[in-house]
Amino acid sequence: MLEFEIKLQVPAAARAELAAELLKRSPENLRKQRLQAVYFDTPSRHLAAEDMALRLRREGRNWVQTLKEGRSSDGMLREEDNVRLSERSAAEPALDLARHHNSAAGRRLQRILENAAGEGLQRRFATDVRRQSQIQRTRRGFVELSLDEGWVSTTERRLALRELEIESVKGSPLAVLEAASGYVKRYGLWIDLRSKAQRGHLLADQRDHTAPRKAGSIALSAQASLEEVLAAIFADCRRQVLQNASQIAAQEGHAPEHVHQIRVGLRRLRTALKLFEARTTAQSHWHEHARSLAALLGESRDRDVLAEQLWPRLREIHAPLIELPSPNDLSSPQEVVRRREVQLWFLEWIEHGLQLQLGIEAGIRSTLQRLSRLGPSAAARASTAGSAANTESTAIARPAATAGPEVPAGVDKGSRPTPTSASERPAGVATQGAPHQALLEVLDRWHRKCRKLCRRFAALSVDERHGLRKRMKRLRYGVEFLRSLLPARRLENFLQVMELAQDALGEYNDLNVAHSLYKAHCAQQPEAWFAVGWLAAQAERSAASCTTVLSRFARTEPPWRRKDLPVSRAERASPAASGLPDAADRPA
Repeated sequence: MLEFEIKLQVPAAARAELAAELLKRSPENLRKQRLQAVYFDTPSRHLAAEDMALRLRREGRNWVQTLKEGRSSDGMLREEDNVRLSERSAAEPALDLARHHNSAAGRRLQRILENAAGEGLQRRFATDVRRQSQIQRTRRGFVELSLDEGWVSTTERRLALRELEIESVKGSPLAVLEAASGYVKRYGLWIDLRSKAQRGHLLADQRDHTAPRKAGSIALSAQASLEEVLAAIFADCRRQVLQNASQIAAQEGHAPEHVHQIRVGLRRLRTALKLFEARTTAQSHWHEHARSLAALLGESRDRDVLAEQLWPRLREIHAPLIELPSPNDLSSPQEVVRRREVQLWFLEWIEHGLQLQLGIEAGIRSTLQRLSRLGPSAAARASTAGSAANTESTAIARPAATAGPEVPAGVDKGSRPTPTSASERPAGVATQGAPHQALLEVLDRWHRKCRKLCRRFAALSVDERHGLRKRMKRLRYGVEFLRSLLPARRLENFLQVMELAQDALGEYNDLNVAHSLYKAHCAQQPEAWFAVGWLAAQAERSAASCTTVLSRFARTEPPWRRKDLPVSRAERASPAASGLPDAADRPA
């Protein structure tokens, strides 16, 4: 059974009002349950490493053994195998893996345990939750709302839970996002991609937060359409942003690296929007969303860099350290990420990815139907190709009829919504795409512009050097998007040189940011002049280093070859020929 759901964390101040709304919707259909579960894994956490969760849960007087397997790394699509047991006593029944042998998840679990070097399963943690659930009808289908309050605990620690789960019951999975949007607007809830199992493992390991999510590896086929490439790239950017945002917004706190990685994800998204500019016109406003969010989080990040990198160096030279006051209106990263407008944009982004995937799958089904009329062999070949293209790297969810609670008699069922109509597909995305060479054409223009500026670095102003740094980041993100389509040896050499160039530009930028911060406080704290003078000297030294490294970059050939680009240079100069932007003169 596949389930599509989203989880929203509930602030304490909104809890009573939210519970009252659930009751008011349909008092006779409100269901209350106590859910007590025990989760199992090996000592080395082999199941967690494969995004699987195995539990025994008491639901009222009934026991259910459940095996869950993640089908998307954002945690919103999961395969679930539930086995209801005959035992009805309060005593915990024995765990029996044979109950899952007939499911795909069960067979995968068996393979994982066979490779676990003899490690057996053990209790990791437990949950004790009071659930209030209700069915809600939306324009796109029916969803189940579950307000969970309780604890996840180990023998030594426990963590409070208070969250709203919204799961698709009938109709389009887009109904989940429609319902979530309303609760975010009314109660200030925020998205959390971490499951109860993930939070339980953190508690058992005595860790406060997940590891920061970095950019993933995007596997692309040379035969993929631009729509499929766009879906895969957007999905990876979304995972990086939302997984780090989930931890930043969490009550358990976060590390500075989470802030850094969410900003990287936002810059990667802006790069993707420029790379596909002519095909994402309906998402053009995302540029400003991503830019403003990154800027708000950047104020905190700049001070983290000072504390982690520059202050230790100032201490080494016995510089007088001053206290840089925080601006009165500086919000914490947690406050920024929890804002309603930020969360609503995240939901819009998730919906766009889901619509893209539904459209791609509709195209695959249409192709299979046409080919089936040509004969079984043609249909079989197309089916194999479609299955290969339709992997998790390009999908956030798969439209499937999911089993779930029955819609109660007191709720008007109405007609079943169509999973995805043509009007629900993202505007600005064509149904047919040019080959990936059109994207290399854009990257080639970006590369030529960066190479030209690198040769002139010594003559550039501070602002122009900052603009070059942003162009270099954009170029690197663009190349990494398509790395699976590029020659490995040329790619690694290019990225090594580019990494040296970005490190040099990054140090130069950090020194200039710190110089500006200290100089702004010299009037109130004259001892800051010492740091100002030292930072100016270091920035000059860093600029000389940049000149050397960027000169090497300007001599390095890009990872693509001339034959990978359109044959005519005149065609390369015409963005209209590919339907993609000529954005070489506009930094991200």
